[in-house]
Amino acid sequence: RRLPTPILPLLRRVGHAEVGMIAVIDTAEQWEDWGRKSADELARYKEEGRVGHIGMSGHYASTATKAVESSVVDVLMFPVNMLKHDDEELRALYEACAKANVGLVAMKPYYGGKLLQVGGKPTPITPTQCLAYVLSQPVSTVVPGVKNAEELRTTLRYLEATEEERAYDSAIANLTSHLEGVCTQCNHCLPQCNHCLPCPENIEIGQVLMVLDLAQGGVTDEVRGWYDSFEVKASACTECGVCMERCAFKVDVITKMKQVVALFEGAA
Repeated sequence: RRLPTPILPLLRRVGHAEVGMIAVIDTAEQWEDWGRKSADELARYKEEGRVGHIGMSGHYASTATKAVESSVVDVLMFPVNMLKHDDEELRALYEACAKANVGLVAMKPYYGGKLLQVGGKPTPITPTQCLAYVLSQPVSTVVPGVKNAEELRTTLRYLEATEEERAYDSAIANLTSHLEGVCTQCNHCLPQCNHCLPCPENIEIGQVLMVLDLAQGGVTDEVRGWYDSFEVKASACTECGVCMERCAFKVDVITKMKQVVALFEGAA
């Protein structure tokens, strides 16, 4: 990936940015290459008083932990939600942030809305429960995304919610039944082998289905480019069904692979 456009011209106009963000660092290679270079550039702006803190966002705990432990990052924006309630790598990231005094900004508390709605119908999980879970973790703040005023009001109801309304244990206990049919990129479809690939054809199932979700609002050039970057496309699926046997959420992977092919490879 290219280095981001230098932000100094923008900073000259606004004078000061409290946090200068390096966005979407998801691999160790990205961090060691343009991530560190961007951090060095922001460090100069910090010395000049144009940036108060250096921030980074990402989606993978191992990479984020590496960045936090580098002592370069002051603020980390990272997905935190109840789907990852038992994730050991995420716990290690929390500990790294606390040790390095890095502010953890929780994004995606509703996991892109998947925790709240399945197939156009609401789940029993509420925004208040989602926020209560996230705020029970060692985070500095949470930034839920909203599309309209009603979603904002629904989110703000957390402030007046009772302890009973905030209780989330039952939601976590019933996640698999609440989210039946939804791919959560949990990788439960992986075989029980540290060196095995997600499927016999080497399809990155979770990533492919994430692209399908992103394409529901239309196939943008960015989404198409992401799909084109996959070494193995959905059309390689042989419908063996192995992934569906492993899936804790009973996702109809075969049907979804056909949908991906229709959207991105011009076949039905």
